[in-house]
Amino acid sequence: MSVAATGSPSRYRTLFELARGGMGRVDLAAREDVRFVRLFALKRLHPHLADDAGIREMFLDEARLAGLIHHPNVVGVVDVGQDQLGPFLVMDYIDGVPLSQLVAQGPLPVPAACRIAMQVAEGLHAAHELRDMHGNALGIIHRDVSPQNILVGFDGNARLTDFGVARAMDSGSQTRTGVLKGKLSYMAPERLRFEPFDRKADIYALGVVFWEMLSGRRLFGAAEGDETARKILNEGPPDIGMERDDVPSAVVELMFELLAKDPNLRPQTADDVARRLQTVLDAFVQEGENFDMAAFMEAGFAALKAVRNDQVRVALAASHSTEQTVPVRARSAHMRGVWALVGVLMLGLAVLFVIRANADRNEPAVLPTHASPPVPPPAANPPVAAPAVSAPKPPAEVVASPKVAKPATKTSKRSNRKTTEKLRLWQWR
Repeated sequence: MSVAATGSPSRYRTLFELARGGMGRVDLAAREDVRFVRLFALKRLHPHLADDAGIREMFLDEARLAGLIHHPNVVGVVDVGQDQLGPFLVMDYIDGVPLSQLVAQGPLPVPAACRIAMQVAEGLHAAHELRDMHGNALGIIHRDVSPQNILVGFDGNARLTDFGVARAMDSGSQTRTGVLKGKLSYMAPERLRFEPFDRKADIYALGVVFWEMLSGRRLFGAAEGDETARKILNEGPPDIGMERDDVPSAVVELMFELLAKDPNLRPQTADDVARRLQTVLDAFVQEGENFDMAAFMEAGFAALKAVRNDQVRVALAASHSTEQTVPVRARSAHMRGVWALVGVLMLGLAVLFVIRANADRNEPAVLPTHASPPVPPPAANPPVAAPAVSAPKPPAEVVASPKVAKPATKTSKRSNRKTTEKLRLWQWR
């Protein structure tokens, strides 16, 4: 199936589903240019949400806002629009896995967890500091920082996705429960108390994600509901140093600050978090532990990567046999235009051929410069000249003279008769 953004000539062919959540689904889509194929992630609202005009508009508004963020640790939004199936977002395709898949396999190495948390913090800071063309702060708050919304590529880089979606859905009373379901564990206490909140709510959520990467388990348990909300509001943050003994003291201290109930006790910006984590990583390097994140992903997901690549190749081949990038109607119109142009060219060539043929027929013949002048036509009855008479010879030779051919005309007979009479006269003398 091909989709096109409103006002855009680009075409995206859906290949297969990548993920599905409470708000919508994400499909892998391909766009073919002249010399290459590029993959994208195409996200849509669920049909029951897409039918709500208010939700659709907020979805598109927030998507356009997220498209303003350009950062290597943020999944870029490259297109947004609507078609017969409703609104959609076209995002950069990240060849990797969600962070939740890594956490499900157990605790991450400390350098790996620190690197991912640092990169997510850098992406968050880029969003928090975003300004419009007039220099006004846009005040973007992600509101849904969670392992499901952090993609770790096979290249070793972590990227944050789904900016502004939770915020947009919070404004819709019909979908608030569905959208927040499953994400309660990452909400800051001030949000649960319905108090004003700012970027520090995202910093708290990052702290929860960081704790889960190091521990390999959910901070507030798998169950969601009133018990989870009570723990967030009333229980103090656990000590990550009690979970494992290889966590540096600088990380333990930072974790307590990230999970503070009071927003004022948390780091002021996500950039502060990133710089402190960079210091921790530099210490690992100085101690000879230069962790290679790409090699870590290759070791853990080489088989998955190979299967994914095969799946993409098969889907691309199948899409070529069943789908066309250009709609049939548009393609037919295009071919009609091509054939019309061919017809005009053929007609022009035919006219040119006729003109040249007429010009060649009317042109006078030109003789070569070395040709002899033309010979006048022969007379109707040309006279036959009498054969030349040689010197007199003996009579025997005269009798044995060659036989004269039979003349073809009367004029030839008279000429021969005269010649014979002259010979007889000569013999008599």
